[in-house]
Amino acid sequence: MEFTTRIVKYAFEYARANGRKKVTAVQKANIMKHTDGLFKAVAEDVAKGYPDIAFEQILVDNMCMQLVQKPELYDVLVPADLYGDILSDLCAGLVGGLGVAPGANIGDKGAVFEATHGSGPQVQGPEQGQPDRAHTLRHADAQAPWREGSFRNT
Repeated sequence: MEFTTRIVKYAFEYARANGRKKVTAVQKANIMKHTDGLFKAVAEDVAKGYPDIAFEQILVDNMCMQLVQKPELYDVLVPADLYGDILSDLCAGLVGGLGVAPGANIGDKGAVFEATHGSGPQVQGPEQGQPDRAHTLRHADAQAPWREGSFRNT
């Protein structure tokens, strides 16, 4: 429960820090009653602490369809691990493939940014094939805003 709480809180904190208006928890609690039921309950509980941010729950299969048909309706998604992997592949396919979609693993003491799957060697040219560069720099800057010459201050 601790880690589920942590990832859902992170989604809300990310939404708040980035001016996002809605967090959507993605689960399949109608079938996976114990595991996803717990995820759903924890997400609902955490959402109560963020009354300024809209919150909704959606089943993962419906989420896949919605992201293809109406992606503009969604802001910040917080899925369980397996569903996040599926959704990241789906979204990457909508924007050009796995090698060009950014991915991030952010922890309390560090962060790793990379293309969703691999380096995207099929993409060539300046500023292409490295979607993680901007995210890495933004994260590094956010971690050290006091540093002289930080990206925010230039």
